[in-house]
Amino acid sequence: MVQYCVAYGCKNLHGKGGSIHFHSFPFKRPEILQLWLTAIRRDNWTPSRTSRLCSEHFKETDYLNRPGDSKTILKFDAVPSIFNFPKHLQKNTVNRRMLVRSAINDTEDQQQAGQSTMMDIDNETHI
Repeated sequence: MVQYCVAYGCKNLHGKGGSIHFHSFPFKRPEILQLWLTAIRRDNWTPSRTSRLCSEHFKETDYLNRPGDSKTILKFDAVPSIFNFPKHLQKNTVNRRMLVRSAINDTEDQQQAGQSTMMDIDNETHI
């Protein structure tokens, strides 16, 4: 049976002697499974028992290296995080932060403008 990676745009296939490893979805750990599904961003898709993600979607820190053993093991709580999504599937977290900062700055500017106007009125009253 040929194994292939189910990540968007990934063309990796399981071959003998390859350096790429394939990982089953963590069905026995529902909370981790949900994190995997969120990370791969595939709408209207449910993994099967034969669905796999390749090692190229995990960081080196997601693996345990056992002394004296060349085989690496995926950590129990590892979540895939390396993907090559097209622009329409990429998250815009920076833009959200900028919007929040912009809203805060606008509010602060309005408050400062209101304070300076009140000070100007006070100064005019005393003259």
